[in-house]
Amino acid sequence: MKIVIIGERSFFSKELKKIFKKSKIVSTNFIKKKKSIRSLIQDNTIFIINSFYPLFKILNDKKNNKTLINQSVIFLINFLKLINKKKNIKIIYSSTCAVKNFNANTYNSRSVYTSVKIICEQILREYSYRNNVQLIITRLFNLYGGEDKASIIYKILKATKKNPIQINNNGNSKRDFIHVSDASKIYKNLIKSNFSGDIEIGSGKAVAIKKLIDLKQQKFIISKTRVKENKISKANIKILSKYFTLSKLINVKNFVKSNI
Repeated sequence: MKIVIIGERSFFSKELKKIFKKSKIVSTNFIKKKKSIRSLIQDNTIFIINSFYPLFKILNDKKNNKTLINQSVIFLINFLKLINKKKNIKIIYSSTCAVKNFNANTYNSRSVYTSVKIICEQILREYSYRNNVQLIITRLFNLYGGEDKASIIYKILKATKKNPIQINNNGNSKRDFIHVSDASKIYKNLIKSNFSGDIEIGSGKAVAIKKLIDLKQQKFIISKTRVKENKISKANIKILSKYFTLSKLINVKNFVKSNI
């Protein structure tokens, strides 16, 4: 089957390209071009949707919420209209771990991002049910590695006295991390399988942000802020363990140590 990866700016998409060498990476704007539609929207195709709108843009300017919705929800609705009559279609939608602990009573820029992901998940589930399309929704935990230039891991490694890193709640929050190369291999295994449904992709282990920062042994890189956030977030790896040998996952602490 042909593989089309939607989300050309995503560093995860670039990593997936290394696994699926014959795949095509496109932006969400491809649906505006008739020539692209004819060449990409075909029978027997796997669509991997990686349209990650940069969260920092939403945090810095709420006007970007409109762009987020256009590139996510509006794009998805138009995309599903285009593939509606195609045969033997599989969709993998890259969602976020933030959906897992979403609190509808808390409003902030992060909750807007998560809300959009939830809406897209629901649209896809309804479409999959009504059209008998194989759908995999991946709840990705904190991606890092590869060509990443936005994750907390990247910021820790690049932090200096002149370019301090800003962390929340003294860095005591514990998070689960997954290297992009591991995530790509997991996608490969999922595509080969007959799996449909939701799957959490992470290591199943949570590490405090402060401990990762301490590996650098440079106390001046911390700039503290207080925000409401979950103290701990980690993947439920029960399903994932059936499709990947978890002992082979890259350890985030070892990654940081080797790149300091």
